[in-house]
Amino acid sequence: MAFGALDAARTALGLRVPEDVSIVGFDDVPMAAWPSFALTSVHNPVDGIVTTLMGMLERRLAEPEAGPVLHRPAPWLVRRGSARL
Repeated sequence: MAFGALDAARTALGLRVPEDVSIVGFDDVPMAAWPSFALTSVHNPVDGIVTTLMGMLERRLAEPEAGPVLHRPAPWLVRRGSARL
């Protein structure tokens, strides 16, 4: 969605990014780092999340009566050229 918004802002609306409008994406896919996009994006630590979830699943299988576990992975902002922050 952010790539489409970035393209529409630049081409269809004639806006300057980030001078006229800031655009921020989510999930920080590799394409966000391409120079033609330079999309500022929220990065979620997917590899760490998967590792944690697998550990939680293994624990649940080994200890079915174990209590719940709360895990809050911390996302972070990857600053690139599409937003003034």
